[in-house]
Amino acid sequence: MLKFVILYNVNKMFCVVNHQILKKNLKVPQYPLLKDLSCISIFLFFSVFVQAKELKKINPLALEEHNLKYTSSYNGINLETTRSLKNNLGIYTQEANAKNILGDVKETSVFKIDKNGSISEIEYKLTKSVLGIKKEEILTYDQSLGVAKYRSKKKKQQIFKRDAHLNNLTSQIKLQSDLINKAELLSYAVIRRGKIKLLNYNIMGEEFLKTELGVISTLKLKRTRQKSNRETFLWFAPQWNYLLVKLEQKEKGGENFTMLLREGSLNHTNLMK
Repeated sequence: MLKFVILYNVNKMFCVVNHQILKKNLKVPQYPLLKDLSCISIFLFFSVFVQAKELKKINPLALEEHNLKYTSSYNGINLETTRSLKNNLGIYTQEANAKNILGDVKETSVFKIDKNGSISEIEYKLTKSVLGIKKEEILTYDQSLGVAKYRSKKKKQQIFKRDAHLNNLTSQIKLQSDLINKAELLSYAVIRRGKIKLLNYNIMGEEFLKTELGVISTLKLKRTRQKSNRETFLWFAPQWNYLLVKLEQKEKGGENFTMLLREGSLNHTNLMK
C-alpha cells in the first residue's frame, strides 16, 4: 500500500510540473488533453519501473520449506531422487539428490535474501560419486568483491556477479518465483562448470498429470536450446507454489531421464490433491 501511495504522489507532482511547463511553452491557457496524456505517460513509466523492480525480488512463496520425493529413471535404470529447501533463521539450504546402487549425485546450495529481496548466494557444491570415483565442484561467493569463485580438481575460474550469480539450484528458485509472479520472460544466466550458461524457457500451456498423489493440474514449460539434440520439458503445480511435479529429458541418441513426483510436503504439510 505504501508503494502505491508514494507512486501516486510522485505521479501527481510530475503531472503538475509538466502541465505548467506545457502551458508556458505553448503559451496557451489550457490544454487538458496534453495534460492528461502527460500524466498517463508518466504513470505508465513509473508503473513499469516498479513492476520490473518487483520481479527482481523473490516471491516469499518460492521460499517456503519443502521436501519432495520423485520416481525417477535414467535410461531404464531406477533412481531415488529428492529435492528439499530448509530455512534456518534466514539462511536457506537447498538440496537435490539422485542415487542408486551404482552411485550418488548431490547438489547443495546455501543462500540468503538480501535487503533488496534478491538471492544472495553463499556457497554451492556438487558432489558426484560413481563406482567409487568421486568428483567435486564448489562455487563460493565474495560479496565484497562482487565475484563468484569456481573450483574443481582441474579448473579454477572467477566470474563477476554482474554477469551471473545464480547456480544450478538457485536458478530453480528464481524460475519458481517468476512463475508465481506471472513473469513473461523466463531467462537466466547461470554459472555451470565455471562458465556462464543462459537458460531459457517457454510456457507451453496447462496440462493434467496422473501421479501417485492423484491427477494434478500443471503448467508445462519447455527449455529452449539452439543447435542441440536434447529436449527438456518441465511441469509445475500452481496449487503448490509451482513446485516441480515432473521433468522429462530426451536426446536423439536414445538417452532419456524422467522424474515424477511421488510424495512430499510443503510448509511441513503433506502434499494432497
